[in-house]
Amino acid sequence: MNVQVNEAGQVPVRRLAGIDLGIASEHTVRVLDGAGQKVCAARCVPARESLLAMEARALAGTPAGTRLEVILEPTGAAWFPVARFLSARGHAVYRVSSAKAADLRKFYRRHAKSNGIDAETLARLPLADPDGLTGAGAGRRRCGGPGPAGAGL
Repeated sequence: MNVQVNEAGQVPVRRLAGIDLGIASEHTVRVLDGAGQKVCAARCVPARESLLAMEARALAGTPAGTRLEVILEPTGAAWFPVARFLSARGHAVYRVSSAKAADLRKFYRRHAKSNGIDAETLARLPLADPDGLTGAGAGRRRCGGPGPAGAGL
């Protein structure tokens, strides 16, 4: 198995944040580590302070410089302010098709549906199907772009 290391010779810490976007409610967030273990659950709204609080909870206990890998379904326009804000802060933001998320959701939870299950399913997608994401990396598009922290909010 080929393990990637950073410049300091350490295995980087992964934080995978699945965000189930709420239209008439708060966004539901589940954060996993690189092994798929749940780190925390949170809720947020598309406002600077709320997103900063979610980011702090997701990164608690990680080395300085750790970046989130954020996965969301681009439903309507609700995804764009969240993606732009987190991308501007240096996090990798990935979009996944609703069909792909639904398929994995069915696999994980056959008889239940909730915002928490949806958020956790999104967080697991980079582990289950890393090539099924659209976002930062070789040959992939990154959501948002460079800009000041809080851009778009």
